Parts: sequence; structure tokens; C-alpha cells
Amino acid sequence: MKDINEKFIVFAVILAILVLPHVLTASEENQLIDIPTAAIVRKGNYQITTRLYKDGGLLVRGNIGLMQRFNLGISYGGTRIIDQEDPELNPSPSVDIKYRLSDGGVGLPAIAVGYDQQGLGASIKDINVKDPVYKRYRNKSKGFYLVTTLEFKSLGGLEAHGGANYSFEDRDDKTGSAFFGINKKIGPEIIMMADYDLALNDDATYSYGNGKGYLNAGLRWYFAPELALEFDMLNLTENGKNQGSDKINRIIKICYTNYF
Repeated sequence: MKDINEKFIVFAVILAILVLPHVLTASEENQLIDIPTAAIVRKGNYQITTRLYKDGGLLVRGNIGLMQRFNLGISYGGTRIIDQEDPELNPSPSVDIKYRLSDGGVGLPAIAVGYDQQGLGASIKDINVKDPVYKRYRNKSKGFYLVTTLEFKSLGGLEAHGGANYSFEDRDDKTGSAFFGINKKIGPEIIMMADYDLALNDDATYSYGNGKGYLNAGLRWYFAPELALEFDMLNLTENGKNQGSDKINRIIKICYTNYF
């Protein structure tokens, strides 16, 4: 718990120094690496994101802007998809819902609420954990969440995000959690990102985490207006109790956005 508090304080201080003196507007990136933002897919648009991760993992997520403030999505995947072994598919497709409560403005954050059922990484079957308490993904889904987002145009497009969530993958730990993130435009095509999930709901006796939280960093390249390629480094804090689960991971994402 001490490690979490120290990391949270350092992150909050750096964030405050960067952002508080500047003018604020709302964000455009609706997802960072592993956390949501208050931005949404615009009405009449759709977005398809493919995530390639370790153990031959493949996760496809689709989101649609059904209304001006409302997004609906679904995702499905599994491990050993890109492999010579038989695929280990996720138990079922997962639902992703987001509603934007406020667009924000000068001095005010954009605010959104949502429900994301999709966990990340291997499911219970993939990691061969037999204890029935582990009815979950390696990284828990966000579940119900509230998130706020600010954009600082005077800092060249720096965006800051923060939120709280409660995951229903809670048989090992029934605590809520919180998450934070920043992203910065580097020219018109490149976005640098970092996010940190405190994972307060993943540090109990039978949980996977050991109290450090999950820190990620990545780069998103829009090489076409509707197409982005992303490279991310996950779990830089090496949070995990089991052998192999505390390693830094590398993933690739491909994101395509268009309209009907």
C-alpha cells in the first residue's frame, strides 16, 4: 500500500505542475493504452481496434457512435490465435458502453460514465489457475467507471485523464480502483501516451497484483486520417505475484475509424 501511495503522489504532483496553470478544453482520444477517456466516437462514426498481445493473443473491439453522446461497443478475442496450437477463446463477447455527460470547456473537464466488460490479457483457462476464485482476466475489466478529461492547448495538445471504477471481476478483491493518464501530440501524426491503473482491486491475497499498480507507455501514429498504428509497453512497474506475470509486456494495436 505504501508503494501505491508514493507512486500516486508523484504522479499527481507531476500532473499538477504540468496542467494547472493552463487553459483547458475537452479531449479527442477516446481511449489511451488501457484506460478510457471522456472522449467518444462521434455520431455516425465507427471504430475498430485490433490488439495483438503475448501468447498469440488477438482482441478485436468495435465501437459505434449511435448518438451525439452515446457509444456502444463489443469485443471478442483470445490467446493462441496467432499460433500453431488450438486457440483459447475468451468465455464470451464483452460489452462496452459510454455516455458523455459533459463536453467541458474553459476551466471545466469533459465527463463521461461507462461500463466496460472486457478484461485484458489471458483468461483463467489461459493461465491454468485452478482456484475458483480466479474467474477473471489477467488485467481486470474496468466495469462501471467515471472519467474526466482535460486538454491543454497552450501545452501543444497535452491531455490529462483521471477516473474511478468498480470491476465485477471481484471474487478475489471487492475494492474499487482509480486510474490516470496523459497523452501529448508530437506534430500532426504522433501521440505519446502513458497511463497508470492503481489496481487497488488487484492486490489482495488471491489476486495477481502485488500492490504496485499497472504503468503503461506507448506511441500512436496516425499514418492516415482514419488509420493508426500503436506500440505499447505494459506493466512497467512489473506488478505481479506469479512467475512470468510480473514481466514487462509489449503489444501492438491497429485502429481504424470511419463513418457510415
